[in-house]
Amino acid sequence: MTDPAATPFRPPAISSRCVTFLVTGCVSAALVPFWMNWARMAYPAVTFNVNLTRAAQQFVSVSALSHLVNGAALVDTWDAAMPGQAVHRDLVRQADAWVIYPASLNTTSKLACGIADSPSLAALQTTERPIVVAPAYPEGALENPLVNENVERLRSRPNIRFVGDRDLTDRGIDLPTVFATLADAEQTAP
Repeated sequence: MTDPAATPFRPPAISSRCVTFLVTGCVSAALVPFWMNWARMAYPAVTFNVNLTRAAQQFVSVSALSHLVNGAALVDTWDAAMPGQAVHRDLVRQADAWVIYPASLNTTSKLACGIADSPSLAALQTTERPIVVAPAYPEGALENPLVNENVERLRSRPNIRFVGDRDLTDRGIDLPTVFATLADAEQTAP
């Protein structure tokens, strides 16, 4: 008999009932359909929403993800919102937790600098809910002092946790590791 603790991709327990993913423009975005399918099966009681940056659409489509998530799959632009709709406020209200997967250097830099040029970034700037950042930085990025300052600025926010706290260049982060980080963030959330 197989040891259940040794089973790969065993889902950690989370308490969030609605998790919103921000998928950014990294090659790891191509893995998101696989992981969304896994997440839906591993957490049948959780609603998963996905917002894709324009850059992420180089690697994965909103159309594909709309068939794999049990929530909404949207392009993360103000243009995609209905006129007069405060979509960023809706995003804040509905999400119990956020996951930025994969988190590009561009997106995390914007988040660290307070930029809110998309509905998801505006929501992330104003939410107190847990935010899990699964970085996929290019090699050499952490040798730049500005990048390190931004990472430290994000780490100073009490609701943000980094996956793989040390190696921020991992390009194939598995979702069970992301959800383990979320479970930890939920334990310490205000």
